[in-house]
Amino acid sequence: MNIINQLDPRLGNWLTKNLRKAEIIILIVIALGLILKMLELNFGGVLIIISISTLAVFYFWSAYEVFENAKPFERFLSKLLSFGWSISIIGIQFLVQGWPGFEPMLIIGPMPLLVALIVILILKEKDIIENSIFDKSKLIRTFVIASLAISLHFCPKGMLIKYHIISKQPIITENKNAS
Repeated sequence: MNIINQLDPRLGNWLTKNLRKAEIIILIVIALGLILKMLELNFGGVLIIISISTLAVFYFWSAYEVFENAKPFERFLSKLLSFGWSISIIGIQFLVQGWPGFEPMLIIGPMPLLVALIVILILKEKDIIENSIFDKSKLIRTFVIASLAISLHFCPKGMLIKYHIISKQPIITENKNAS
């Protein structure tokens, strides 16, 4: 068997087992980066970029977790959650860094998360899906990431600028008098 085909499930299973530990460490680094950014000190942005990107990659690779005796629909929902987490986190990163393109990601990422969350809760209530695949931590993670992304999307930008969460965006105008 090809080494690449073996790497995906092994990496996905390892990440899923160690995701909580990695999240705690990465969230501490993100908080440190945000504090440095709010205080307008150097390297705050760099810490945010590295830590949020790492978290997004971890969420993306967790989609390759292998489940024993899982139905195809359960696998699909698990992958949908992982991809939605990743897109939402990158959208939050784009917003915090002041990069263009955060609006579509803050809409595209949370919408499948909310749909999957509702479907999972309904199917869990009817005992149609296994509790081991969608444990409490996945559901809480889904709710927190989706609500954070949606909140940041609809939050007034003036308030985010006031608290130095995002930088004031320069207005780009064309100089028509330039030759």
